[in-house]
Amino acid sequence: MAVIKLSNKKKRLLMTLAEQAASFARKGQFQTALRICDKADGQYKGFLEITYVRGLIASMQNDYHTALDWLGQAYRKAPNRLHFQINYASCLLLNDQQEEAAQIYPEILKKSPKLFSEANGYSGLGSALEALGEFRQALQTYKQGLQKEKFNVELLSKAAKLHSKLGETSIAMDLLEKAHSAEPDNANVICDMVSHLFQQGEFEEARSRFRKAQDIGLHEATVLGFLIKSGNYADRGADLKTMRKLYDEADVDADLRIYCAFILGNEADKESHYKEAFDYWAEANLIRSQSSDNDECDQESIHQIAASAFPASRFTDISCKDASEAAPIFIIGMPRCGSTLLEQALARHPGLQPAGEIAALHQAVNGRKRKALLSREIEKLPLLDDNSLLTIGHEYSRIIAQEYCLDGRVTDKMLNNYLLAGVIAKALPLARIIHINREPMASCLSMFQENFSDGKMNYSCDLNALGRQYARYQKLMQHWRKVLPKGVMLEVSYEDLVSNPEIELRRLLEGCDLEWHPDCLSSHKTTGAVSTASLIQVRKPIHQKSVARWKHYEKQLEPIKQYLLPE
Repeated sequence: MAVIKLSNKKKRLLMTLAEQAASFARKGQFQTALRICDKADGQYKGFLEITYVRGLIASMQNDYHTALDWLGQAYRKAPNRLHFQINYASCLLLNDQQEEAAQIYPEILKKSPKLFSEANGYSGLGSALEALGEFRQALQTYKQGLQKEKFNVELLSKAAKLHSKLGETSIAMDLLEKAHSAEPDNANVICDMVSHLFQQGEFEEARSRFRKAQDIGLHEATVLGFLIKSGNYADRGADLKTMRKLYDEADVDADLRIYCAFILGNEADKESHYKEAFDYWAEANLIRSQSSDNDECDQESIHQIAASAFPASRFTDISCKDASEAAPIFIIGMPRCGSTLLEQALARHPGLQPAGEIAALHQAVNGRKRKALLSREIEKLPLLDDNSLLTIGHEYSRIIAQEYCLDGRVTDKMLNNYLLAGVIAKALPLARIIHINREPMASCLSMFQENFSDGKMNYSCDLNALGRQYARYQKLMQHWRKVLPKGVMLEVSYEDLVSNPEIELRRLLEGCDLEWHPDCLSSHKTTGAVSTASLIQVRKPIHQKSVARWKHYEKQLEPIKQYLLPE
């Protein structure tokens, strides 16, 4: 097919149309902008600048999937056009394609540091590296950006969150204070500061900061939710009354309604108003389920592959030769099973360091500079030979030492590592796994009443789906009990842990080749950050108040029972 050659006159016309379309788009007049693009296509189909502008228009309308298509076409036709590169890289991030973005950003920085900085490239590249598990490179990138613009609040906030994730809490708070001094009325910075203070157990200071935030118009429900969850304080009754008013006035399908309903349901539960509590949770989860994607076929496949990839025959020879010498302790189980309590108890032992809920093992399975995707790593499991597994063990050790900067023995509380128990046993022969379980009905109730607003645990929205997911977990744990070598996996129930903490902790420490230490009984005295939903509970001494709470809801939880496997 012959290539139609454009005259200079037509090129100028098309460039003018592209500029006009971009101008209207910047004013928010997207339909006018698109009509101009259509006019240009009538003159010459596929003109490069028009393709690029169509991508910008889609991006401005938050249609990032369409934007990626148009910007990708423009980038591939003219890969050396820096504006094409920077906008395409930004759009890749918005489409969760961090691996490709991380390759493009450095090219732009090398060619034009000025454009890179003006286009917020340090933030984009840092985010991409962070998503790939390259935490230290990400922090270095944020630092480089701050050297050029030391009060860039976005960079300060991102660096603070990453330092906090890595357990470097004092650095995180210093950065947040700097961001707050630069923009005292920035609501996002205030939320980050308050969240950080809550995780540190500094509840009074957090409340004080949030009260000040109300004066600048920070979303009222966000403020009240944090305050109400923080425990008892002088104005709590008035705040609950306001929360109920916000709930009553919210649209029936709004996120605000969901947020308020979970808060009010948990409050009703504390007041022993059990029917009212469950009605709140049921309503919130029903609304959540309407916009949540829970692919049960995918979940079934994930659990089946995790088991079939590691039959008993794979564990006839567990050799330490050429293996990593790391001996981490993995805490696994379902959400809301008591894992945070166990982690904080073990964290009091002088021979252990808590790493928290980290994706280090998932990252190691996926590989260096690859985004940790559960679906991708599960697909790899049947293909992993013994040498590949040893490589995973060494990569895990590198991540702990170089990315998290932790020395010695660590606890890793990424609960869904129960899917990778077989990997742990083969990749890290000196590791131990502690499986903490809970009365299934209590565990399911606790998940049902939790607002998992980050898009995870979508199965918790529906009691039947929750029961089926719990049964998948039970079946896989039965498999690990049968096939894992003796001593690799220890088990403890939440109920036994809170009833006989010293007996259970002594047994677990012995199984991990650690001496008993009495400080393990003082989990409530932890000084580190706690970022899970249990951050309030673990600041209190070990108690048994939650053990039988589920029985108040036994009738409502009836749909779950049909799926559960006998323990």
